[in-house]
Amino acid sequence: MARSFNAWQLSSNILLFKDRVTGNHLFGIWRSRPSMRVVDEFVENLRVRLEAFRTPPDLTREELGAWHAKQLHYLLESGVLLPEKHSAILRRLDGSFAPAPVVSLVKR
Repeated sequence: MARSFNAWQLSSNILLFKDRVTGNHLFGIWRSRPSMRVVDEFVENLRVRLEAFRTPPDLTREELGAWHAKQLHYLLESGVLLPEKHSAILRRLDGSFAPAPVVSLVKR
């Protein structure tokens, strides 16, 4: 299950990450361990990586399908997704993001 979360700074030394939907606490980080610089770099790196998986706005159905396929391929290549699951998901996506049927109304 994908998670979307916010970081909250409880004090100058504690970052708390909460689930955006439920508000449940996911994890916390001491900013001074090992150092504030290292922790801030980690948090920024995490933000950049998570942003890369966000669906770009204003995509056509075909572009959205291709974007999802690209993300699935990355998960397959990274060893996160098994090949048979990858294939099954792609088959489901092929139907979901196919061009909408065009209806032609003509006077007879």
